[in-house]
Amino acid sequence: MMPVLERLNFYKNEIQKAETESESIKKKLIVLIEPKPIVELTREDATARVVEDVEGAWKLSGATEELNLIILDANEKKRLAK
Repeated sequence: MMPVLERLNFYKNEIQKAETESESIKKKLIVLIEPKPIVELTREDATARVVEDVEGAWKLSGATEELNLIILDANEKKRLAK
């Protein structure tokens, strides 16, 4: 009788593990497919975000100081154009 009870407990534990894993996967899927709210940006915020993205990409490329010069040059041209 004992081996039957052991197997029953084993299968109960396996079912519990599977249910826990299933819930975890469901939560991860919801995060992936749930629509994100659209945040309206001001012109300055949008510019700052683009600069951050470009800086991040530039750092990944391995370049260093040249980017800062490009940004400074672009900002100067922007000030002159106003």
